[in-house]
Amino acid sequence: MKKNKIFIFIYILLILSVMVIFEFALRASNFGINTNLFIYLKDIKYYVMNKSFINKYYSHSKKTLSEQEKVLFKKDKERNVRRGFVLGGSTAEGFPYYSNNSYSKILENALNYSSNDIIKYEIHNLGFSAMSSYYVADIGKKLLKYRPDFLIIYSGHNEYYGTITAKNGTSHIKNKIYLYLKEFKIVQLLLKILNINYKVDVEETLMESQFDDQINEYDEEIDRDVAHNFIKNINNVVKMYSKRSIPVFIIDPISNIIDMPPFERNKDEEYLLKIKHFEDVINNGNKVEIEKIFKQESLNNNIRKDSSLIYLYARAGEILGDNSEDIEKRYLNAKDFDNIPFRVRSSINLKLKEYIKGNENNKNLFYVNLYDELKNKYGYKIFSNQIFCDHLHFNEQGNILLAFKIIEKMSEFYKISNEKLNYFFNENSGNIYKKMFYSPLSQYISYKKIDNIINTTLFKNQLILYKNNPLLKHNNPIVENTELMNKIINIDQKYLFSFYLKYLFENNEYDKYIETVNSMDILFPGYYKNYILFAQYLILKQDYNKARRYLAMAYILSNKDKKIKKEILNMYKFNIEEDIKNYFEEIISVL
Repeated sequence: MKKNKIFIFIYILLILSVMVIFEFALRASNFGINTNLFIYLKDIKYYVMNKSFINKYYSHSKKTLSEQEKVLFKKDKERNVRRGFVLGGSTAEGFPYYSNNSYSKILENALNYSSNDIIKYEIHNLGFSAMSSYYVADIGKKLLKYRPDFLIIYSGHNEYYGTITAKNGTSHIKNKIYLYLKEFKIVQLLLKILNINYKVDVEETLMESQFDDQINEYDEEIDRDVAHNFIKNINNVVKMYSKRSIPVFIIDPISNIIDMPPFERNKDEEYLLKIKHFEDVINNGNKVEIEKIFKQESLNNNIRKDSSLIYLYARAGEILGDNSEDIEKRYLNAKDFDNIPFRVRSSINLKLKEYIKGNENNKNLFYVNLYDELKNKYGYKIFSNQIFCDHLHFNEQGNILLAFKIIEKMSEFYKISNEKLNYFFNENSGNIYKKMFYSPLSQYISYKKIDNIINTTLFKNQLILYKNNPLLKHNNPIVENTELMNKIINIDQKYLFSFYLKYLFENNEYDKYIETVNSMDILFPGYYKNYILFAQYLILKQDYNKARRYLAMAYILSNKDKKIKKEILNMYKFNIEEDIKNYFEEIISVL
């Protein structure tokens, strides 16, 4: 018996040893997904965004980041630096704007302006499309390695159609185990062999692929469980950070309830005709007809769970002059009863409020009660196209408003000059986007992103169609340039910067060229191509020494990629390695 136990022990140990060796072999061969958040550039002691880590959270293996290296920061944080990270889904990311053209960069600039540069704030946005609270909990733990001084969380919209959610039909524990195991290359290999990862239609947006025709009817029990799991994930992060006295700022997720009708699907022809008739009557503003339909539908018991009818019921109430609180409640109910819940359901908002109240003694937990604060100041109609550009993403004005509400809450923890903040957000408001090098091309790309979403079947199949305000301003020089527009109209978004820069360079528009490169430097500070583009201009101006410094930095940021080195040497012949060794301080200064 004793010999059998020893044999079993040795056998198990042997299997584990083989698995460990195999795991290390897979890692050494760079198989699968590199789940590290950042890549360490040892030459300059900086961390740069790892473009592939996000693939851990998508079911498909070939998804890549929508933005180039948008994060770059020093490994050794200086004493006067306060480093913050943002976590969440596409709203946290800043969509449809690039992260470094959104509220998080506005917030960073406002904090630095208010501190007189005595304290230097840096905020790194790690929000990505379709990320749920499971992503927030998983990444929140990993970020501790990078010495954060504070954390900002905007999450809640993706608990039904996010990447790891209740929609998967798995329990909270199974989701946690899945994310833990996916760190291992052996598990990634197994998933690949079993073909667990699904393929995404290249013609679909991520929003469409996540939806996948899955209806989520309003169900109090299911919604309660989803909200409960959401709070579990948030609490995991809060507990980890509170133990280290790191403040966490949680933002109440809000959405467009006024101008955004439900996504609801219903194939009943008679019902569709009824909705269409009611909408037409409301659009015509015929009070007599509205009251007639209003009374009929009020007697209909189904209206309590019929999101499209509730939405029209709210619009009708506005025309008839109903009590504003009743109208607001109808708009909220229309959102909550939507059987395609891409917008956060109120069960999550309520659960979050309860959680905050139950932890009111936690000095490191801060809550930005966005809905109540905006409603109290502007009224419920603010939750409309006034601050949103679709169902839940903020427009330019919304981004400024969100940044302001976050910094208001941060001033409870950090010493921030209210006088300077008021100047930054009021008298200086016209320069907020200029300071971020928010370019005409960036604005055009933002417009294209929203246009792509609104032209998906999800929006086109709405019973009541959404009507948004255009993001593009009439004075956008790219749109006004007919020749240029005809060239770029069908170019894929990811190639637009390269095409536009080539166009400017070939047309000798060097001032605009430099402005656009500066814009890219803000948007993608860790992207090697920015430095090559600037070097190209410097070579044209025959400033060869400075060009070499920029080319050397491009090589370093590429993690010394051999293909990039070849591209650089085709532009200008010099000894890169020797330059890095002899002119290191000058090279670093270009950052």
